[in-house]
Amino acid sequence: MRNLKTMLYIPGNREEFFEKVERFKPGAVIIDLEDAVPIDSKRATRDRLAELIPKLPFECWVRVNGEDEYLWDDIRKLIIPELAGFILPKAQYPEQVKEIGTYINAIEDERGIKRGKIELMLLLETALGLYNCYDLVKASPRVATVIFACAEAGDLQADLGCAWSSDGPELAYGHGKLIVDARAAGCKYVIEGPYAKIKDMEGLIEDTKRSKRMGYTGRTVIYPGHIEVCEEIYSLTAEERQHNEELIKAFDEAISKGLAAVQFKGKLLDYAMYKKAKRELGIEED
Repeated sequence: MRNLKTMLYIPGNREEFFEKVERFKPGAVIIDLEDAVPIDSKRATRDRLAELIPKLPFECWVRVNGEDEYLWDDIRKLIIPELAGFILPKAQYPEQVKEIGTYINAIEDERGIKRGKIELMLLLETALGLYNCYDLVKASPRVATVIFACAEAGDLQADLGCAWSSDGPELAYGHGKLIVDARAAGCKYVIEGPYAKIKDMEGLIEDTKRSKRMGYTGRTVIYPGHIEVCEEIYSLTAEERQHNEELIKAFDEAISKGLAAVQFKGKLLDYAMYKKAKRELGIEED
C-alpha cells in the first residue's frame, strides 16, 4: 500500500542530501525547485533533476515554480516515468489546474508514458486557494490530493492576516474546510503541511495527533528528525489494526447470514463502521 504519511522536502540544488535521505525512510520526497533554489540556479537545477530522479530509490515528487517564466518548462522537462508527480504551489485557479493537466496529457502521449501516470498535488497557501479547494481538486483527474499550508509564518498565515499558535484555533476553519472539500472531491488521502519548529518534538507530537484526529493521513516534513514520529502517529497501532480486523470478520459473518448489523464489543456495527475499518487497513472496496 502506498505510504504518504511523511513527504520530506529536499532542496533541489543540494545533491549531497539525496544520498542521506534513504536512511530516514520517508514515505516520499518532495524535491523543491521553488523556495529552496536561488533564482539564478533554477534552470540548471531542473535540468540536472531529469538525470538524477531515475536513479533515486524512493518515490519522488517535484515542487515546481508557480511563475509562468519557469512553470511550463519545469513540467515539460521533468515528465519522466520515474516521477510520481508535481506539487503545484499557491494553487488558486481551477482553470490553471485543468490547463496543466491537459498539457501533461500531451507530453505523456508524446513520450509514450501511460496517460495519468504523473499526478498533481495542490499546495493551498492562499485564502483564494482554500476557498476554491473542491473545484481545484475536481479541475483535473490528475489531482491526487491537496496539502494544507499550515506552517508558522507561512504564506497562508500572511494572506489571512491571522496569528499562529500551537493549538491552532486561528487556522481551525481552514483545516476543517480543506478536509471536507478534499474528501467530498474524492481524495483518498489528505496531507498536512510541515511543523516549522524543528526542535520542538513535544509540539510536533501534539500537532500531528490533532491532525490525525481531524482526518489528515500524512504530512510534509522539513526536518528528517520528524519522520519517525509522524510515521508512527499516522500509522495504525497494533491494537487498532487488530480491532479493525476483528470488526471486519464479525461483519462479514453477519453479511453471510443475511444481516446488515451485528453487535461487536458492546456496539452495534453497520456498513459505515465496516467501510471505515476497511479503509484504515487499506482494503479496497469491491
